[in-house]
Amino acid sequence: MTTFFENILCPVDFDENCIVAAKTVLDMLQGRDGRVYLLHAMTFKFPLTDEEATIPLSDAKEKLEELARQYLGGKIRYEVLVEQSDDTAKSILEAARRLHAGCIVMATHGRKGFDRFLLGSVAESVEREAACPVLIVCGRNRK
Repeated sequence: MTTFFENILCPVDFDENCIVAAKTVLDMLQGRDGRVYLLHAMTFKFPLTDEEATIPLSDAKEKLEELARQYLGGKIRYEVLVEQSDDTAKSILEAARRLHAGCIVMATHGRKGFDRFLLGSVAESVEREAACPVLIVCGRNRK
């Protein structure tokens, strides 16, 4: 039996691994009447990527639109959201509740050791606290 999630939240941090998450959502929704919400939660305490530290809010929305056109364009319905937050996991969880997401599909950086100790794992926090299923995908760039 295949489960269909009508609304999927896909957090994006512009790391290469988020493309894997976007493609996964495309596979899940293609040919169905669902919607994906691409969310970028802008935080500046500990930027996860070099780009995240320098992208202004409007540029982040434009970059999200570009990513959506490139990987989702015309194949599924989508909406892009950019929010400022001091806690990325909390922002993702609040968006999932607000949007009535049936599922969250997100990438992980796959950090290990000291990096993971310092930065924690947003994906792990979301998975632990989410009220809906969470699918965590990892691309090639494991650190």
